[in-house]
Amino acid sequence: MHFKVTHYSIRNIRRPLSVLRKLLHISVPLTMNKILLTLLGSIEVILIPARLQMSGLTPKDSLSVYGIFTGMALPLILFPATLTNSAAAMLIPSITQLQTLGYQKRIQYVIGRIFRYCLLLGGSCFGFFFCFLENFLEIFLFHSQTAGIYIHTMSYICPFLYLNTTLTSVLNGLGKSGICLLHSVISVCIRISFVLFAIPVLGIRGYLYGILCSELALSILHSLQIL
Repeated sequence: MHFKVTHYSIRNIRRPLSVLRKLLHISVPLTMNKILLTLLGSIEVILIPARLQMSGLTPKDSLSVYGIFTGMALPLILFPATLTNSAAAMLIPSITQLQTLGYQKRIQYVIGRIFRYCLLLGGSCFGFFFCFLENFLEIFLFHSQTAGIYIHTMSYICPFLYLNTTLTSVLNGLGKSGICLLHSVISVCIRISFVLFAIPVLGIRGYLYGILCSELALSILHSLQIL
């Protein structure tokens, strides 16, 4: 329909296979990244309650603990990420355009600002969740001491979690989709290894530590690649 309106013919495309190859070089790793994260996330959801039972909890208690984590603590931690997610969606075309035009200094400037703002947001959220919000939430909002403990523990991942969202977009904008896929695989494998081996020993804390280690590893890998 758009071709007809603009009087454009598909026959005018020069070297269509070359164009298609470039598109697939970007789109296949991005698509595989999303599919892989979804599949491995589903595996986590299946494994965690079973591994919690191996730590000594009853089936009812394991589901209750996991429900408090996913229904109370995790959404609150992820809420500020709406800002970084929006920024990340706008970064990919902007970084790609700067890369195409060869504005390397401008890219360095943008990446530097991204680092500073994401770390500022993550540090502020860490301080907010760590110092103030734990007691407030467990007393007034959720009426759950367990939720407060989880939020307190998860506050450590805020700087890395918010930073990783934008760094992933920067790498994708620079045409490093394959590298992002590799980094994501390493990060998720770290998390699943904690699910398999740490949860039976430490309980749900093993999963929290796994999230922290995976996000930290992802930040380091992304930062090294960008540098």
